[in-house]
Amino acid sequence: MFYFWGSDGKCGLSFPTLQYYGNVVGFDVDHLAEGLPDLGFRPWGKSQHPTMSLKRRNDQAFFDAPFYLVAQTVGELEETLQQGWRCR
Repeated sequence: MFYFWGSDGKCGLSFPTLQYYGNVVGFDVDHLAEGLPDLGFRPWGKSQHPTMSLKRRNDQAFFDAPFYLVAQTVGELEETLQQGWRCR
């Protein structure tokens, strides 16, 4: 769903919207990607995944917002599973 990363004294939180989510049949990855900039996520690195530096923000309010987005995304992914999509 998302991952924490750390390297060379930097650390962050990233959502691989351009990678995994696009493979889920029936999931609106654009809706997820549109909400991330409002939370302060910006494209970063070669992959341009929405990322937020945890050096800049790491307070409770920051983590509450992505948590809500993750919970909403889990619900949407669950809906795609209930639709009974099958590989053909």
